[in-house]
Amino acid sequence: MSSQNDDISSNVLRQMKAGGFDFTQVHPIEFYAVFPDETGARRAAGQFRGESLNAQVKELGDGAWHLELSKVMYATHGGIGDFEEA
Repeated sequence: MSSQNDDISSNVLRQMKAGGFDFTQVHPIEFYAVFPDETGARRAAGQFRGESLNAQVKELGDGAWHLELSKVMYATHGGIGDFEEA
């Protein structure tokens, strides 16, 4: 995971902890990625079939294709980082 994503994930996890988030339970965690074309976005979504709760591919007004993916998992820094890298 890049250091920028690492910093973002660390900050979000700290905020969640401060807000009383229950890290002992699994939760749907949302991930987002942007692709230059529909084929790439759909290929990426297909790689997580069976692992994800929800995968949506859509074109937004900026011309790029956006993948939104939810995975039920424990909210850990390592788990989130590993999934982002995959």
